[in-house]
Amino acid sequence: MYKNKQGFTLIEIIFSVAFLSIVSLIMLKLLFASYDLEKHIDVQDVASIKVANLTEHIKSDYHNIQKEQLIYYDAKFNETTPQEAVYTLKASCKKNEEGFGRLYDIFVQLTNDDGEIIVRLETKHYFGKE
Repeated sequence: MYKNKQGFTLIEIIFSVAFLSIVSLIMLKLLFASYDLEKHIDVQDVASIKVANLTEHIKSDYHNIQKEQLIYYDAKFNETTPQEAVYTLKASCKKNEEGFGRLYDIFVQLTNDDGEIIVRLETKHYFGKE
């Protein structure tokens, strides 16, 4: 007797659909994880630029060294009030403890509203002649 062997059986179709579903779920999970990572990296990039800019500003303006500076930013890194802030940029500049004349320690860090440090920079700078 001759059997018609064309097409797929129901079991083969069920297994194929189950396999594709599992692979699709894994791929979606990876896709969403990459979006989260991209957002985190974008925040890290902008935060690094803000920290570097403030550090250079402190280095370039010896006469106006403030003991501590606080700058508040919203989610898009626009300056805002402390009540609306999502990020806080804190900078301090103090005379070096080792007593090398005009050598100063500069500390700059950016934190989110949960207090997590996103970027931190510590450096020393010698302020030359006035």
